[in-house]
Amino acid sequence: MLYEDPLTVQVIFGFDKRNAVLINCRAITFLQFHHIIATMNALRHYVVLIFKTSIWCLAAAVLAQNIILIQQNRNLKMRTQPKLLVSGTRLPAINLRAATMDGLLTPVNVPSQKDNKLLLITFSPTCPICRDNLTNWLRLAAALRTRDGWRVIWLSRDSIQTTREYCTAHQIPSSLVLADPPYRTYAELGLDAVPQTVVITDTGTVDRVWIGSLTTKTLEEMSAYFNMAL
Repeated sequence: MLYEDPLTVQVIFGFDKRNAVLINCRAITFLQFHHIIATMNALRHYVVLIFKTSIWCLAAAVLAQNIILIQQNRNLKMRTQPKLLVSGTRLPAINLRAATMDGLLTPVNVPSQKDNKLLLITFSPTCPICRDNLTNWLRLAAALRTRDGWRVIWLSRDSIQTTREYCTAHQIPSSLVLADPPYRTYAELGLDAVPQTVVITDTGTVDRVWIGSLTTKTLEEMSAYFNMAL
C-alpha cells in the first residue's frame, strides 16, 4: 500500500505518523464521496425536473391539439349542415344570379313592387323527391302565372345541360328556368337542400317555405295559402 511507507506519507502529507495519514485519507475519501453523492442528487433533481417539464409540455401539446380538432370538427359540421331558407329571411335585392338555359348569367330578381310575389321552386334533376313533386309544382306554377302580381322561377342547382334536358323531358317552360348558380346565390338560397317551395314577398322577404316532399298535409297547407286545390 502507498500509505504504509512513512517516507512517502511524509512527502505527500507532511506527517510521519501512520494514523494521522490514514485519518486524512479517510477524510479526503469521505469528502470526495459526499461530493459525488451531492452531484448525483443534483443531477437526479435536474433529470426529474426535465422529465416533469417534458410531461407537462406533452400534455399541453395534446390538449392544444384536441382543442384544435374539436374546433375543426365543429367548423366542418357547420359547413356540412345544409342552410335552409326560413320564413322571415330577407334576401338581398342584388347579387343573386344564375344562368338561363341559353347560358347567360342573369339576376334572380326578388319582388320589388308592392303586392308582387315570387314562387321560387328549387330543385335538382337528379333528386327523386323533386320528381315526385313535379306534377303538383306544374299545376301550381300554371295557376299562379294567371294571377296578377305573381312570377314563377324554377331554380336548378345543377348544370345548364342537365337542367335543359330535364326541363325538355318534363315540359317545364325553359323561359322560367335558371340553373348553375354561383356560390353566393347557392348559399343564400340554401341550395344544399332541395327541394324547397318558397314564396317571396315584395320586400324580398321569405313568406313561406315548404321543404321536401309535398305530402298530403303539405298540399293541404299550400291549397289554403294559395286558395286553390292541389
